[in-house]
Amino acid sequence: RTMIGSTRASRLYRQMLVMARALPEARRAKATKQIMDGFHAGRDEDAAERVTELLHDATKRLSFIRTLVPPHLRPDFADGTQQGFQQYVVRDGRVEDGAARRKEKAKYSNWRQGNLDPDDVAKHHDQMRRFQFMDRPGGPPTGPVWG
Repeated sequence: RTMIGSTRASRLYRQMLVMARALPEARRAKATKQIMDGFHAGRDEDAAERVTELLHDATKRLSFIRTLVPPHLRPDFADGTQQGFQQYVVRDGRVEDGAARRKEKAKYSNWRQGNLDPDDVAKHHDQMRRFQFMDRPGGPPTGPVWG
């Protein structure tokens, strides 16, 4: 049985090519060519030890390629390992896969220009208290005095 006939080698080859497609444009062509050349060079290998060594080396290279791909662009392989992240939302009392819906800002608002939104003012005061710029025992801080 040769290396190219191995199911593990085929799966690893596909995973490496898919991961190479997710690389930035500048590295994509070179990485794809190196992957193809490496697998084609070892396709007629018959020695079990050598095949195991080549597959181990390819697995290490796949791990390295994975570090070059940003997490949000990594493809998710169904080999039992979790890649990237998963988002869940609660809709109608059930937990579902997916992202939350974005709220859109109102096109028109009463709270603009000189008319301040009372919720924004309350938030501002809460944050000022949190960072201890209000309600100090000695009063609010004073800045430098210019003579």
